[in-house]
Amino acid sequence: MPRGIIIPADENSPCVTQEFIGLKDYRQAVGGLIEPVDLPRIGATIYVNEEGLILDLPLNVRATILRWFWMPDTLRQSTLVGDAVLVGMPDPRGDTTDLPDWFAKNVLCTLGHYVEIKLVTRPEWYANRQRFASYFEAAVWARAAAERSSLIEEVRIVSPCSDQPS
Repeated sequence: MPRGIIIPADENSPCVTQEFIGLKDYRQAVGGLIEPVDLPRIGATIYVNEEGLILDLPLNVRATILRWFWMPDTLRQSTLVGDAVLVGMPDPRGDTTDLPDWFAKNVLCTLGHYVEIKLVTRPEWYANRQRFASYFEAAVWARAAAERSSLIEEVRIVSPCSDQPS
C-alpha cells in the first residue's frame, strides 16, 4: 500500500496523506481515470484526472507548481487540473511506491520554508532571508529567481521538518 499525498485543487483545502490500496483509490482521489506525470529527479509521480481538461476541472495551482519546479522545461507550457495524488514513482515491476519520506515532510511542513541558491561562480549554497508559509510558495519564488538570473545554477527548498532539502 503506497503512501502519498492528496493535493486538492481547492487551495483552501490542506494537502493530506493517504495510503492507496489499488487503482480504485487513485481514481476516487482524482475523480476519474488517472494520468501519470513523473517527476524523476525526486522519484515521484503526480496522478491527475486524464479527462480533467475536457471536464473543465479547476486549475491545481500546487500540483502545477511542483511540476514546474521539478521540470523547468514545462514552465508556462502545461498546467495540471483537478485534485491530484502525489506518490513515489513505480518500481521495476510497475507498482507504485511510497512518496519519498524526506520529500513528503518538506511538502507537508507548516513551520515555514526558505530558499537556497547556488551561483555558477561559487560552490556554496546561499540562503534567502525570506520565509515562506508553504513549500509551494517557496517553489514559486525559487523558480522565478532561477528564471530571472543566469548566475543562479541551482535552487533548493529547505524546511525545518526534513533533514534533506529539496
